[in-house]
Amino acid sequence: MKKKIASFLSVLFVAISLLFPAVACADSPAKTVRLRSVEASRLSPAETKFMASGRLTISARDAGSEILLAYKGSGKKANGRLADTGSDQKTAIPYYAVGIVLIILGGYFAMRSKKGFLAVLVVAGVGVSGYFNNTASAIITSIGSSEVISLKDGEEITYTPAAIDGYQYAGCVKLVNGVPVPMTPDNSPAPSNPSTPPVAPPITPPAPAVPGAAANNGFTRLAFEDDFTSISTIDTGNTGAPGFKWYPAGVHKWGKPDTQPSEYSVNNSVLRIAPSHSTYNRNFMTRDPNTGEGQSFGRGYYEVRMRVDADGVRNVPPENSSWPAFWAQSNHMHRLNQRPYVELDMVEIMRKDEFLGTLWAHHGGQFDKSLMIKNRKADYRNSNYHSADWHTYGCLWDTNGVEWYIDGALVLKQYWGEKRNLLAPNDPQQNPVAADGTNPTLSNPFGLFDSETAIDVILGTGKTWPMEVDWVRIWQHP
Repeated sequence: MKKKIASFLSVLFVAISLLFPAVACADSPAKTVRLRSVEASRLSPAETKFMASGRLTISARDAGSEILLAYKGSGKKANGRLADTGSDQKTAIPYYAVGIVLIILGGYFAMRSKKGFLAVLVVAGVGVSGYFNNTASAIITSIGSSEVISLKDGEEITYTPAAIDGYQYAGCVKLVNGVPVPMTPDNSPAPSNPSTPPVAPPITPPAPAVPGAAANNGFTRLAFEDDFTSISTIDTGNTGAPGFKWYPAGVHKWGKPDTQPSEYSVNNSVLRIAPSHSTYNRNFMTRDPNTGEGQSFGRGYYEVRMRVDADGVRNVPPENSSWPAFWAQSNHMHRLNQRPYVELDMVEIMRKDEFLGTLWAHHGGQFDKSLMIKNRKADYRNSNYHSADWHTYGCLWDTNGVEWYIDGALVLKQYWGEKRNLLAPNDPQQNPVAADGTNPTLSNPFGLFDSETAIDVILGTGKTWPMEVDWVRIWQHP
């Protein structure tokens, strides 16, 4: 009788172990979220656009979605052990340890007596209980691997992506039915109490106010903006694919190499450019010069908030064409090497604490300096101006004229055509000069700007003079 009771209790224990998860699911169905590790360079432009970084919080509201964990790197083996990423891995260990011990005991009793069968049943019950109580049993250990996390209604976990040898975690992308959607990972410090309610989502900052100079000239549409809150706006893989705001591509037809990820970084919403080789100031362009993907712009108000390294040094030959700059050139020059073309230097800092705002109208061949026209007075100095400090630089390009601003104050100007009468006859800015130092013979040297409709905006510097950029904005007509 005692044996029958023991057998009945053992079988009942196994049955409860097997059925309890199913019963629990009947009351509160499990919600699953799939995570998959991928190389960041293989993300589509749409996926890259929605990539976010920070501490990742996953809840039952994410049920049915897939979250891509993007990694950058070469995949080369590095020192160190791969990290476990299952949220409840440590919880499962005691179950498995007890299961192994009972299996050994069950085998021992099975060899000595049929009563060992009961121990085997106990082992099965404990093992099944441990399996169903582990909500994230998979472990991502390499690029391409995945795991499924099960959550109950109202449940929420904080997920830390794995450390994969040879790769660096770059961010995550949420897919719903295969389509990327915005997500906002939690970037706040991890709470000390797991029961602390989740941090409220950040408030979307208001749209920037239209600068006065832009508003006065009708440039009220924000055509381009990058606050560098994420590195995802940059084509870090140098793919030349659509969907990015910045392309760190060199002009290959001119033998200029790409800017590599090791030469720039985005931290605390600031882009830092510190190149180790010269690309003649073309570290980042709004349009890829080789594939043509990206954006070009026409007349408007161009604005950047930036600063440069106080101890930076202008490069010596043959690298003397690289220094901190926010500038632009005709798209057809980059794409097709076609002349004539224009160049608009919104900000150039060739010497410490000296601001340059320059216009170039290249009317002829590359080596015909008499047809390369620039404004005569292009430099600005002031005892209160320091290029190592943060400044907002603005450049207004409208029909027949260009104006340069520092922190909202007009510092330089160049007019032509109908606006020439706005300058005094003896103003040195009235008469432009050719690159060879002679006066141009053209009747309207800067008239090329009035016919130009597509310039590529550029950020760049020299390899001995790092620069930092807080944001870039371009305002145009509605």
